[in-house]
Amino acid sequence: MVLTADVEGSGAAKRGAPRACGSENMEMHMLKKAKTFTASEAGAVTVDWVVLTSLVVILGVWALSLYTKGTLKASDEIDNYLSAITLK
Repeated sequence: MVLTADVEGSGAAKRGAPRACGSENMEMHMLKKAKTFTASEAGAVTVDWVVLTSLVVILGVWALSLYTKGTLKASDEIDNYLSAITLK
């Protein structure tokens, strides 16, 4: 990947884009971006939604498992009742 100097009007220098193509400059740029990302709270809302959504899914699976146990028990009782009936 080759990085070049700011092209007129692109504003790359204003955004803090690296100007040289050395690996040290790229590492520093990536480290700076990582620090900015970890300090930013913009993704906190996304994390909150992921946690809340996963809790809703877990509760749904739990409720479904309770419903399934009751349904299986009822179907077994119906099966036993119908199996006991003899037809003439």
